Amino acid sequence: MKERRRLVDVSEAQLDPVLESPEVPLALMDALGTLSPKQRASVVLFHLAGYRTAEVARILGSTAPAVTVHLSVGRKRLRASLEERDE
Repeated sequence: MKERRRLVDVSEAQLDPVLESPEVPLALMDALGTLSPKQRASVVLFHLAGYRTAEVARILGSTAPAVTVHLSVGRKRLRASLEERDE
């Protein structure tokens, strides 16, 4: 029987301590706001908090392949948002 994954709600309040770090530039904060909640959580947990893909999946109640997709799409959207800002 397939194991059911428990969905964990990662609220903005849980991500705030990582995002409020002085190492996170304001432009990146604005760009993160353009992402979907799952993309934002994946990017923050992976790139800023340092979790591995499997750990991010477990935290979000998702799968590692889904997190990989969220990371890929999220990075593309971040890049586009930051490039627009620079123009």
